[in-house]
Amino acid sequence: MTAHGLGNLLVPGVQMEHHESLSRGSDVSGEKADRLAEESRVMRTRWGERLNTDPYYNPNLSRAREDLALADHGLHIAGALDG
Repeated sequence: MTAHGLGNLLVPGVQMEHHESLSRGSDVSGEKADRLAEESRVMRTRWGERLNTDPYYNPNLSRAREDLALADHGLHIAGALDG
């Protein structure tokens, strides 16, 4: 989107729910785990470094965990050290 000059828009008050696991089932083992691994590989091949520099990802959250844990590097407050 950004390559075409487009971005995201926040609409306060809108709540969306995504229930993909209801239709796909668990990706823990077997064929479904293989599918998940392949989808992850394709996404990393396609988006590469952009996944690590997502401007919308909170820098205070860990990139090593999937449970929204705080990052190990400490709190980042935008503009706090700007001169």
